Amino acid sequence: MRKLAFALATLLTACGGTRPLAPAPAAAPVQAESLRDAYLDATSKLGVRFALHHERRRPLAAPTVPYDDVHFASEDGLRLAAWYVPAAVPTHKTVVLVHGHADSRYAFLRDGQLAMLQPAYNVLALDLRNNGDSDGTVTSFGLYEWRDVVAAVKYAEDRGAQDVALYGMSMGAVTCLNALERLPAVKAVLLDCPYASARAAFVGFAAAAWEPNPVLVGQAILARANKELGADMADAEGLKHIAAVGNRPLWMVHGLADDLIAPDESRALFALAPTPVKELWLVPGAGHGQSVNVARAAYATRLQAFLAAHF
Repeated sequence: MRKLAFALATLLTACGGTRPLAPAPAAAPVQAESLRDAYLDATSKLGVRFALHHERRRPLAAPTVPYDDVHFASEDGLRLAAWYVPAAVPTHKTVVLVHGHADSRYAFLRDGQLAMLQPAYNVLALDLRNNGDSDGTVTSFGLYEWRDVVAAVKYAEDRGAQDVALYGMSMGAVTCLNALERLPAVKAVLLDCPYASARAAFVGFAAAAWEPNPVLVGQAILARANKELGADMADAEGLKHIAAVGNRPLWMVHGLADDLIAPDESRALFALAPTPVKELWLVPGAGHGQSVNVARAAYATRLQAFLAAHF
């Protein structure tokens, strides 16, 4: 997501800086409209390139504890890559980790969630389609990635899991929500910086790129992305799927300094979650996906305590 922001910022600078263009002369409204349309066309093309066809981030290192480098197929036939890390003490409980946009399973090794969980639980860290070492050529913000999560849970069950928890980061969090209604084995849901609406997510990307008209540009990127996908990403947004949590315990965290996905997105989802067992932690000073780094010790304590009590 940061790469999308920086790409838009680069284009904006090339077009004359980060300040809004001066109003067009009243005598030339058609020319002003043409310039605006050309600008939106260029920024939306670039935005879609980085949103749907971003550069892959492959794992830069592997776990230092015993693990298996595994592969399994999504229900639509893509070969998916993952790490299966057995718990330090044998258990039938497994946590499936689902990364965010343009990332990989390595994120959970880098940022420490794997180490926080592995002593007590088996961990399956997944590369979503079009990311890491998994197959695929397009990212769809949950529209199709839910199939990867379903396949990961099935794999965990084949390895002996009787209870499964889903942990998702950003786009991965929304992907987990999309998968939930198909996953009765999932007993707990853990979401870090999810977005409630696709529109808010794309407007946030544009705003983070110092775009002077983030609503206009964000909506243009989303519209072009929907056209390319032949689908509506609003069908996969968090608001449409939060009810699938049902009565399952829900743990949520969001950074209060998040300039990509506003904390209000988590607040909205939290308010709509039907479960009576839910917790929302807002972390001061943490940017997008950075709560685990800004408040690492507290993050580990809260995550482990929630799972110990409710999973």
